[in-house]
Amino acid sequence: MFIIAYAIGYMRDQLYKGSYIITFVLIFIGSLIDSIVNIGTSSIIYQSYNISTLFVKGLLVAPIVNSLIGLVIYRLSKRAVLKLKED
Repeated sequence: MFIIAYAIGYMRDQLYKGSYIITFVLIFIGSLIDSIVNIGTSSIIYQSYNISTLFVKGLLVAPIVNSLIGLVIYRLSKRAVLKLKED
């Protein structure tokens, strides 16, 4: 997650213009990478789920829910961030 946060911070001036689509995609990619790591490590330790359950929950549901929650938080905090930039 540190690498993703660093990449976002580095590319912010070039890519990040306050677009909801870019915010959604960046959160989705970060959540997807996190889910892949979690699935890889947990499937080695806990061999209780089949591959389709891991795919649906880990690679579809979790990143989409995280992205939607991230958009809501971004929308709520956008005014405060823009106000701080003005000051």
